[in-house]
Amino acid sequence: MITTVQRWYHYLCATVIFFLASCRPSLYQAIDANSYVQTAKQADKKKYILIKDSWIVGYKADALATLVNKKRWKVLQKALVSVKDPQVHTFFQAIKDIKRKNYQQAYQSLSTLPKDGFDCQVELLRADCMYEMKERQGAFHTHYQKTYDCTTDNTIKEIITRRYRFTKYGY
Repeated sequence: MITTVQRWYHYLCATVIFFLASCRPSLYQAIDANSYVQTAKQADKKKYILIKDSWIVGYKADALATLVNKKRWKVLQKALVSVKDPQVHTFFQAIKDIKRKNYQQAYQSLSTLPKDGFDCQVELLRADCMYEMKERQGAFHTHYQKTYDCTTDNTIKEIITRRYRFTKYGY
């Protein structure tokens, strides 16, 4: 027969395991073009999102990437106040949802943006959401190919290639 102490012990162990599992860092990492050059050589399984200087006037891409990676949403929101383009707001909200593992919400937000928006990263992140939501395998691989064909940015092409390789082969 299980005593009350044993029951509490099992509850405590389960809580600790759940807490440790939920504290795992996100696979998604925002970067700027300069930091991608440094991180591209690392053999990690991070899923990079490229942030560019031109998206928010007055903010450098590396500063925006840091805000996203450290989940400083309130500070990021203050930076977005000066931005008139609602697509920028939607894009950063989708990134926030992805980092919070709300893939369905992120997918819905990204669906309101043009597929070629943000150097075609909208389509890339939609494919990621499909992958994370365990959609049909061929569907998100097709999206990765469409994104690759859409963009002219070589850094984003490298990111897409890594992402495709990760989803298809696991490395």
